[in-house]
Amino acid sequence: MTWRADNIINLASVDILLLQVENISFGYRNIPLFSGISLDVLPGDLVHLTGPNGSGKTTFLKVIAGLITPDSGSIYFRNGYFEYLDSESNGLYLKMSALNNLRFWTKLKQHPKDHQQLNDQLLYWGLNNKYITQSLPVENFSTGMKRKLALARVVLSAEKIWLLDEPILGLDERSIGLFSNRLKSHLDQGGGAVVISHDLDPISGMTSKTLTFGS
Repeated sequence: MTWRADNIINLASVDILLLQVENISFGYRNIPLFSGISLDVLPGDLVHLTGPNGSGKTTFLKVIAGLITPDSGSIYFRNGYFEYLDSESNGLYLKMSALNNLRFWTKLKQHPKDHQQLNDQLLYWGLNNKYITQSLPVENFSTGMKRKLALARVVLSAEKIWLLDEPILGLDERSIGLFSNRLKSHLDQGGGAVVISHDLDPISGMTSKTLTFGS
């Protein structure tokens, strides 16, 4: 899911920050969940959000993504855009084929890709069976197949910031390795990411900052 927030300033004239979170606070019915959180993400940064279940990690990521309004604080994205992947939703059109999903999303992002580029991404994720990619509705995909297609969407988005909530849910071991390679490439090319993951292996050696909730 892609979002353009209303409270954006263009950071290009300020510095090289990709994302700046300032003094974010949020609670339910006046019961604080987290407060006063600030965070800077620079090119190449991977910020790992960690903490026990229910400590506020997913809520914080949704606040950054503009899906939940914070009680206080500010969020600034460089150039205003990012790519978001929820832990429970892949952001796919279930009645569409895999190929048409990617074609639609890249056009929506104003970064359309030709047929070969889309097929190359599907091939990378092991979704290159012609019947599966061009004819079978995504609603018939397995959990892992849907997640791989969602990650292909994230990669093709061309956005500098990725917000990923448990991105490897449902993936087999090989696909987890494919995700790690794509994430590393994104960071190496000057992108940034904020990631929730209980499995540390896929982000091993890439984490530059850790934000712990519930401590």
